[in-house]
Amino acid sequence: MAGTSRLDGPKVAMIGSLVSDNKGIVPYVFRNYNFPAMVTSNYRGSVRYKVWEAVRASSAAPGYFDECLMNKKVFQDGGMSSNNSTHIAIHEAQQLWPGEPLQSVVRAGRKFRRMCNRIKISYTLSIYLGKITSTFSISGQHWIGQI
Repeated sequence: MAGTSRLDGPKVAMIGSLVSDNKGIVPYVFRNYNFPAMVTSNYRGSVRYKVWEAVRASSAAPGYFDECLMNKKVFQDGGMSSNNSTHIAIHEAQQLWPGEPLQSVVRAGRKFRRMCNRIKISYTLSIYLGKITSTFSISGQHWIGQI
């Protein structure tokens, strides 16, 4: 997620579903981090998207919101390809910090989306990301946050 990455900052990912892939519907990771040299993920993804684009693409739930078309790719809600994407977060953490123990996984799913229906999404997102950022600032421990 372009513009949110800092070397010493939190690593944040949002999971969408890429539906225009020739392999069917697959998870797509919107990241704010790059992997170290010679390290890759098993999941497709990018750091090139802005936060609002990642939110839009990862929350395009069929029946509620239209599909999201960006860069000739069609995205839908992350639940279309991975109902519980915790395994993706754990994989990403293992790639970023090989051999390090995992301290915690923070995941917000349906409740976050229901909350967005009641409050303006930009306000809710800024509060939520602020909480994740403060959680991540604990030094020496690796925490994962997902929206």
